[in-house]
Amino acid sequence: MSRFLFVYGTLMKGCRNHKYIKGKYLNKWNAYTKGKLYHLRDENYPALLQGNDRVRGELYEIENLQEKIEDIDQLENYHKNNIYFSEYIRAEIDVVTEEGKKIKADAYLYNVIDIDKFLQNSMYIPEGYWKKFKIRV
Repeated sequence: MSRFLFVYGTLMKGCRNHKYIKGKYLNKWNAYTKGKLYHLRDENYPALLQGNDRVRGELYEIENLQEKIEDIDQLENYHKNNIYFSEYIRAEIDVVTEEGKKIKADAYLYNVIDIDKFLQNSMYIPEGYWKKFKIRV
């Protein structure tokens, strides 16, 4: 059974962690979701929070996603049985492809423990596109 994974940072094609997805997907679309996107300065990767901005990324259709996602869970420091110690939380979100098709997909949302510390160490990306942001900084 196929499931969908929305990515918006280092897992996108051409970025340093795309190797975790490469060869595992059936289809790929440019897509967006609603949220608020930040760049984590010290870590050099993005964080997606809930919000109403348009956040651009890529949507992948992956057969047997649950069997293939464990290495991505590790990369994202997601612990299914211990959310408090997870850097990211895998959640189902609404995604829209460039063609306008609405799809439910898994995505990794940043798990903010201390909002003040988070805001001090991050940069807001108002255009919602981390790949383009990375070219500028």
